[in-house]
Amino acid sequence: MIYLDDGARFILQTLHNAGESGYLVGGAVRDLLRGVPAGDFDMACSASTETLLALFPGAKCIGGVCGTVSVPVAGRSYEVTPYRKDGAYIDHRHPEQVERAQTIEEDLARRDFTVNAIAYDGEQLVDPFGGAADIEAGLLRCVGDPAQRFAEDALRILRLYRFASVLGFEIEESTAAAAQLHAQALAMLPMERVREELQKLMLGSHPDAVLPLLRANGLDAFSVNAPRCTLSMDSLPQGMLIRWWGFAHLTGSQLMHMVQSLGFSAAFYRDLAAVDAFYHSVAPKDLTALKRQLRGGLPLPAEELYEAFCSFDLAWQPRRTLYDTLKASKEPYTKEMLAVSGGTLMAFGLRGAEIGQVLELLLDAVIAAPQLNEPQKLLGLAKQLTKLA
Repeated sequence: MIYLDDGARFILQTLHNAGESGYLVGGAVRDLLRGVPAGDFDMACSASTETLLALFPGAKCIGGVCGTVSVPVAGRSYEVTPYRKDGAYIDHRHPEQVERAQTIEEDLARRDFTVNAIAYDGEQLVDPFGGAADIEAGLLRCVGDPAQRFAEDALRILRLYRFASVLGFEIEESTAAAAQLHAQALAMLPMERVREELQKLMLGSHPDAVLPLLRANGLDAFSVNAPRCTLSMDSLPQGMLIRWWGFAHLTGSQLMHMVQSLGFSAAFYRDLAAVDAFYHSVAPKDLTALKRQLRGGLPLPAEELYEAFCSFDLAWQPRRTLYDTLKASKEPYTKEMLAVSGGTLMAFGLRGAEIGQVLELLLDAVIAAPQLNEPQKLLGLAKQLTKLA
């Protein structure tokens, strides 16, 4: 049995009482069949937009050719859309027209993958394409002819690999072949949509699922090369910055070109470049050299970077061992680890930029001689440095 929250049941029951048919559809059904809590409850129904607005006081039309309606119930919004079907596709992305459909089966036939083409009316499933069996088997398969579906809308190709990463599903053979065959059509997509799908893919449990697409040169238009080595992104920590660094490293893509082609911010590029610079930095020979290397800070926790780099490159293991030794020693290597703060120095009359300058000098001293990291010793040293009485 699929669990529906009270709001979804109320909407479906209201539709049924009015003589209309209504179903929970899309990712919500897929996730509930997997035993995973659903994020959004989207519904499709036989009612017109006008009927929906009349049935649900407070509902608002939020757009779309067929008039999707947002229905508020107990503080939560549910999107309900009249059944629809697509006309011919004209630009590898959008149908020339979207029309009202008469049945849920017509509505499901327009969806991308069988696992997303299942409907539930609160009592029984409507599953004309075998989506429930594919969920059970952990399989991603197109609704209908995969070559036609990808030719219609190239974004479905990225959605395929994103679902493979996030759900951990395998891709059915003919679907995989068609995705690679039509991979070059991705060049026609807006960079924002490509970036959005790749971002979601990166945070999945199996980002290596995208490798066949890269081997088909599907992201060439976005300055992403084919894989140049056999490293795995799956082993990297599940963070956006480190996964994108691994993605660039795996493909040998030039960071600046890739970031610009996908429309990332300058701040994201700076952080990505800082991670890459740390990876290519000279290995420190001792704890003092390591502390000097780490003093300026990193865009991610050091533990996460060492874990990631060791998973990619065994040569980093001795560096990880040295870092573990430093961490166990508790020797300071950042200003935040000093036994005095900027507020302490301010109480002694220092102001503005001078505080930061003195803290840097104190850190220099403590890195070389960790035993100096005591409040009185550091205050005495600060007095000497500033000639305070």
